[in-house]
Amino acid sequence: MASFGVDSSKSILAALILLFTFAACGRQPSSGPPTRPDWLSDLDYLEKEMPRRHKNLFHALSPKQFKDSVGGLKRRVSTLTDFEIAIEIAKIGSSIRDGHSGVDSLPAALKSRLYPFRAYLYSNGLHTQAIAPEHGRLAGARILAIDDTPTDEAIHRVRAITDGTNDMAVKDFLVFRINRAETLHALGIAHSADSATLTLEQNGERARLVLTPLPKNHPAKSDGIWVWMGANPDSEWVDSRKGPAPLWLKEQKVPFVTSYLPENRTLYVRCNVIADTDKPLLLHFQDAIRQAREHPTDRFVLDLRMNGGGDNTLLLPIIHELIRAESINQRGKLFVIIGRRTQSAPRTSSTFSSCIPTQSLSANLREKAQICMATRFQWSCPALES
Repeated sequence: MASFGVDSSKSILAALILLFTFAACGRQPSSGPPTRPDWLSDLDYLEKEMPRRHKNLFHALSPKQFKDSVGGLKRRVSTLTDFEIAIEIAKIGSSIRDGHSGVDSLPAALKSRLYPFRAYLYSNGLHTQAIAPEHGRLAGARILAIDDTPTDEAIHRVRAITDGTNDMAVKDFLVFRINRAETLHALGIAHSADSATLTLEQNGERARLVLTPLPKNHPAKSDGIWVWMGANPDSEWVDSRKGPAPLWLKEQKVPFVTSYLPENRTLYVRCNVIADTDKPLLLHFQDAIRQAREHPTDRFVLDLRMNGGGDNTLLLPIIHELIRAESINQRGKLFVIIGRRTQSAPRTSSTFSSCIPTQSLSANLREKAQICMATRFQWSCPALES
């Protein structure tokens, strides 16, 4: 993935991450705070370069909507704080509606502090999935409001700055923004950037919890916020889950895990990233396929629920290995599990895995597969439906 860079006078648009097919401009951000002329120059640059560099910028919004959004922000620059301007740029990135366009990170001067809880959006609402130990009794509580803003409205506002190709992706990513102090304040959700009051409900009882943000230099190892599910196991934070973790949530930091379940004659494989890690990803899959041959295996389960992306160019050799694995390449034997975190490269992988029972890929299909990998467009394998 290449970043959308800016020159030495810029400080924010280097954080606008576009599709990985873009060429990097090679311009670097400065470390100091931007001036108003800097912001206007940045927005001119954004307005010119995004349509030119994006594969298809206007698949979800019109050129007029894009121009109006940028132009409207230019007219308001003098009335907004630097962080509010960054939030408005995030809204423009989010309106593109793909998982690789948006404000991915900010310069140190504009980073937002975190409140000491980790949220998750379940079917029955937003809950504290993990929380600092001093508030541990409220782990798992449903969040009804942030200050005076009802949770549904807070989610609506945070969605506006959250990039994602589909609703599942937005649900996954927004929880990493809804606990950020300056973000909540800039969106008008919280009254202040220095504290917020959560109205919570647990076991039929309501509670109000006043939180102050963690300092920006707070060591990451001492809090429970991380990119996977629940509390970081290296922290003292309280996880809402009671009892031992299920198989798919064990060893979350390990990028590739295999487990043979003899009672079900099942080989379970969890792949958390499409990348070469402690060894090449292809070797990991070859080892898993070998285990399936060496043990009585009725089901090969590939779990991609924790996999948020990676390198698409690694996929075709892995798909070919699965095609050649006769004990796996049968109807009813290969299962792929996806979830809201399954984005980008693993979604491509799950699409191709659903095509495997044809035994081999035709030349036409291989060409379509390569096109799919190069553009990250979804594709439904029509050649396999006849």
